[in-house]
Amino acid sequence: MNALDLGSIPYHEHLTFVWIAFGSYGEPRAAFVIDGRDYANAGQARAAVREALERTDLRAQVADFRPVNIPENEKELSSWPSWAEFRCVLDVYGPVYPWRRRSASPAKAVPRPAPVTVNAPKAPLYSERWRYFDCWGQLVVTFPAGRGPEDPVLGRPAEGYGLNGYTGEFEADTPPALQCAHGFEDDETWPLHDEDDFVAAVEERREELLRTSFYQRHDKAEIFAAYEQAGPGQSRRATFEMWERVHRKRAYYLVGTEPVRVDLADDGTPATAWRLDTTTGRLVPTGRTDAGTVTGRRVTEHVWLLAVEDARRTLDVDGAIAEAYTKAAAEPDEVYRRRILTRSFDLWAEKFAGDEAGR
Repeated sequence: MNALDLGSIPYHEHLTFVWIAFGSYGEPRAAFVIDGRDYANAGQARAAVREALERTDLRAQVADFRPVNIPENEKELSSWPSWAEFRCVLDVYGPVYPWRRRSASPAKAVPRPAPVTVNAPKAPLYSERWRYFDCWGQLVVTFPAGRGPEDPVLGRPAEGYGLNGYTGEFEADTPPALQCAHGFEDDETWPLHDEDDFVAAVEERREELLRTSFYQRHDKAEIFAAYEQAGPGQSRRATFEMWERVHRKRAYYLVGTEPVRVDLADDGTPATAWRLDTTTGRLVPTGRTDAGTVTGRRVTEHVWLLAVEDARRTLDVDGAIAEAYTKAAAEPDEVYRRRILTRSFDLWAEKFAGDEAGR
């Protein structure tokens, strides 16, 4: 964790949510929340926040922390462990993420292989029925050699897909997906039992994403409502298919350096383009005609999101957004910089929602 700057926030009047870095991509995972009302004054609350962050970072890297107003976020308390609960688990488990449920024994540990290349010889991991994995913290599905689907971002058949924890999107040929597709075993590769096990694990992470990301929760309000209404033990297949429908009807592009999202009609034809207003920072919809003219490099949602934030960084901003951009500019680690910009994307969504509510 970089030098800790808690600013001048009255932490006894806020909830402070904390994420830890997890997996080979260092993706943020919800860790715990500190309720400032548990402390008598601002000084005690600030000291408690500092102790929690510093103590956590000794065992597991703190990815991000964020103080928020209590009234708007109090309902999230029931979904997050408290610092006291997390501290007990942290003391026992150290840097291991304690809530990940293992459904099978780990693969036999072997020395780490050389980095995977697309042309590496294929050798199925375990047997062909083991197509689903938790590999270095990423949920992965692989395909038999030569039988993967044509991926629009790659422009060729994919060998496997990995779940992006920032967007809930499956991305083709991520390093963990290629590792599993090419049969490289290590002690951080866990085969999942079957497709139902995989779907349940994916939906658990996606639900966590919607609970922690303001933008994703409001962008996919129908899916979030389905999570809220789901009963204990209910199949996750319905929400899994809802995510698939959302992803089928969106395409993301970089037109030069301009990030553009295109919404697709049921028949796959372009219906609406969303372009960035470089004055206000808003994503503005245009018509079918403009959508049909979009040509550029097809990218993942996460690459598009980061390109939006790179463009917004040139705008005149203040408050938490400006602080996030300052932190990102000073961050030498690209993985951590991307985490900061992903959070600033959320801050913009909250800003626009507040502007609308104030009208």
